[in-house]
Amino acid sequence: MGKWLAGLIAISVAMWAGSVDWSVLMAADFWAWRKQAVLLSGLVLFSAMAFSLVLAVRSRWLERQVGGLDRIYRLHKWTGIGCAVLLFLHWGAEKFPKWMVQAGWLFRPAKKGGGGEPALLHELAKGIGEWGLYLVAALLLIALLKLVPYRWFRYVHKVFPLVFIAFVLHGLELMPSAWWSQPAGLWTLACALAGSVAALLSLSGRIGRQRRHAGQVVAVRHAPAAGMLEVEVDLDSQAFAHAAGQFAFVTFDPAEGAHPFSIASATREDGRLRFGIKALGDYTGTLSDRIRPGQPVEVEGPYGGFDFSGPARQVWVAGGVGITPFLARLEALSREGGSQGVVDFYYCCRSREQMWPADLDARCRAAGVNLHLCIAGDGQRLDATHIASGWRDGERPPVWFCGPAPFAEQLQNGLAALGLPPAHFHREFFAMR
Repeated sequence: MGKWLAGLIAISVAMWAGSVDWSVLMAADFWAWRKQAVLLSGLVLFSAMAFSLVLAVRSRWLERQVGGLDRIYRLHKWTGIGCAVLLFLHWGAEKFPKWMVQAGWLFRPAKKGGGGEPALLHELAKGIGEWGLYLVAALLLIALLKLVPYRWFRYVHKVFPLVFIAFVLHGLELMPSAWWSQPAGLWTLACALAGSVAALLSLSGRIGRQRRHAGQVVAVRHAPAAGMLEVEVDLDSQAFAHAAGQFAFVTFDPAEGAHPFSIASATREDGRLRFGIKALGDYTGTLSDRIRPGQPVEVEGPYGGFDFSGPARQVWVAGGVGITPFLARLEALSREGGSQGVVDFYYCCRSREQMWPADLDARCRAAGVNLHLCIAGDGQRLDATHIASGWRDGERPPVWFCGPAPFAEQLQNGLAALGLPPAHFHREFFAMR
């Protein structure tokens, strides 16, 4: 993730540096340097905003490059955080020197005359920039602090593409005229084009449209002790083919919108899918009362790079509802006659009553997978040492993890200390905002 953001910043800085007359700037005063600080921070901010919008279009190519849509959305989130920092730097570079002049701490020479600037458009662009910055700051706080429920957040988030389009006018109007024939100007135009196309795709509702499939709910099964809901969906199209471990955006109620859920079944020729859903939030907590067989549903996907690829010898770790993608893999392996290598599956839950599904042991036997139960209520806590004790000498099998983020960090750090290469620890970052 860091390499993408570092690369974006490096390209932006290089484009700016290639457009500066350094012989003049090195002999210039504070105000010339302040102008370049405004331009540089603005260019990097504009680039980051465009990149953030491009990440949101759910491009198949980008998904392959980044490693799955979950990682794309994680990168999208951190790009948003970067935008918040750049926003402050750009605003500060513009405002603080002016305040210092007003306070008498700085002296600013009178501006030289000469203008043919279209004053009205210029002032409009400046106003759009200032008020747009305040609006973006508010939207970023709403997004990052999760100040509104998801059903409202998805509407609020649609304001970002509109603001970016307004920022295109701000950036193109206020950038130095010399930039039009220099690297910084060409980069600005490229970002404006890419970001505007992504913004229009978002505003028109076209993101993910080609991967949407209509269907209906055919079965709903409750597991109250585990707090789980199993929903079976029959799609009208049989074109939905997924790898075990992937997820999809599911819309049960158009007013609520699509939510991501891991697919708990292997690909079937009849287009039927199964989802395991745990009551964790304001939306999933009420689904059991709202979903009925025969209800229309829309499924968009599949997405994700959590696909169990690589060596047949693997270690799986599931925490709570994180078992869902492993159920799809178990079903796929049982159809193939069982695993071709040793698979140790550690399933962690709070109590035996919360185990789900009830026939997990039978499913593992059918798939040729070794099941290891870790029941917290019985004092069984899984750690890196426990996992490594099952390795043969010199063995460092890939670990596939799905569960709570703190648990993932604990195991990843512990296994790394025991010699597991970072690339051998696979996990999902299942947070879409």
